[in-house]
Amino acid sequence: MNPMTRIAVRVTDQVKDLLQAEARARGVKPSDVVREAIGEYLRDRPKRETVLDRLNQLGIVGFAKDLPPDYSTNKDYMKGFGCDPR
Repeated sequence: MNPMTRIAVRVTDQVKDLLQAEARARGVKPSDVVREAIGEYLRDRPKRETVLDRLNQLGIVGFAKDLPPDYSTNKDYMKGFGCDPR
């Protein structure tokens, strides 16, 4: 069994009543209904697209050819970047 963490959630009286009625009808605890509902919501929602995902789709990321593999992380390549060339 997975370890559980307790969280507190505030709901309206109406939601509490609905939750308790659902739990009674199913013969489970209200927390079981909440866990299931949260799990389904998070599992079924569409994956959020990141900026990197979009740039990859557009073919913008990785378009430069023949550059060193550490070009984007090696600070030596950044010397003079952003300086006024005048």
